[in-house]
Amino acid sequence: MYVLKGFVQIQDFISNVPTVVAPVGEMSTWSLTYSRSPGDYTHSDVPGYRLISMLSKDSGTGAIAVPPTLVYDVLTVVRSLVVYAQGHFLPYTLDDFRATIIATYKSSIDRFLMGPLVTVGDIALPEYVEWASVSVPDAKVRIWLADEAFARQYDEYEITVIPPVSVLDDLFGNPAKVYQALAEWPINALMVRVQDAKQAYPETFTRVMSHPYIFTDVDTPPLTVHWPVLIYGREGDYIDAIKEAINQYVLEHSAHSHDEWAVRSPELFKRTEFMILPRWDRYSIPDLAVETGLYSSLVDPMETVAFAQRELTFYPSAWIPTHLTLTPHPYKGLSLCIVDGPDNLPGKAAFRTLFPDYLAIATTSLDFNRMQLETREWLLKLNEMLIFCETLNDYTVIPEYYRKVRRANKLYLAYMHQGVNYLVAAKSNYS
Repeated sequence: MYVLKGFVQIQDFISNVPTVVAPVGEMSTWSLTYSRSPGDYTHSDVPGYRLISMLSKDSGTGAIAVPPTLVYDVLTVVRSLVVYAQGHFLPYTLDDFRATIIATYKSSIDRFLMGPLVTVGDIALPEYVEWASVSVPDAKVRIWLADEAFARQYDEYEITVIPPVSVLDDLFGNPAKVYQALAEWPINALMVRVQDAKQAYPETFTRVMSHPYIFTDVDTPPLTVHWPVLIYGREGDYIDAIKEAINQYVLEHSAHSHDEWAVRSPELFKRTEFMILPRWDRYSIPDLAVETGLYSSLVDPMETVAFAQRELTFYPSAWIPTHLTLTPHPYKGLSLCIVDGPDNLPGKAAFRTLFPDYLAIATTSLDFNRMQLETREWLLKLNEMLIFCETLNDYTVIPEYYRKVRRANKLYLAYMHQGVNYLVAAKSNYS
């Protein structure tokens, strides 16, 4: 499969006012940092329109140039959107708007969708469009026209890792050798390496992950090791993504295994997390024509264990039965299946010990304030996450403190609280 994600700039809409970005048709310099090497395409038959490709990837061969046929399709479709908008008075009949595009391009696009409209002057354009290509077989296209929507919705990212020492395996030497290796690259020298790693590609974020390094064979206090990273794309600015990038880099550049590194840098190589599986698939009252259904709080322990093993294939099957917590939740009668992460750090290993005062009650209950403040804060976020997860998909707009994460090709909404990652499964996983 081929996937194209990008933005179309429209020359007539671009603002020339400093620091002002047009509502549609103009991409900000900030959004351009979401890809390390964005592509830039025009077509002589479609003057005034420019395709900025942020992701152009074939599942078999990796990153490739956008096929010329697709460049033409993208630019002409966007031009047709503008022509329709300029030729009709607001408010548009959205069904007619969409049907016009589908009829015009029925030989080249399929399953055409439009996002919410963004008004600019006396016209409005969709913040994004997407379709399956007919011109280029097995190709999926998603194009943004509004910068604000792109900055919130673009979910791809790249992370460049800058190692703390010249040779990673020097961190497996005796304490004197480790001290020497780290002393050669103090934080100011590391930041010079960060600038070199950019290679003229402006990044969205620069972060430095600082973690204790533990000597396993001598009684020596831990050292603090700094791992700078360059992040391209808002979705990459998340501790889980950063740790995964560092883990991958280390294993590609070290002769030592993940388990060996995890002993020396547990905070970096072990995930402290809890997987929360709402039973979106179990109803007490099914959906009706005009009323949403209610979920079931009744659980079968044996069935729930099998359900969790089926959903969490990335955890050892034998781990789940003894590290699973079942609890009701007041949101529409849901029951929750919560599984402790196998690599959780001491003190945060089990959900039942982390939140022993958890009560399955509504926030409006007088008893809600009887729980500890930390538990109440976590529950408020959980309530919000459940609401999002009921309709969550790859393009759902979410607050910036959440992240969409895929594990074993299943979608989760993730939230970091007090150094612990909580991942709530989307309802769409069960359909």
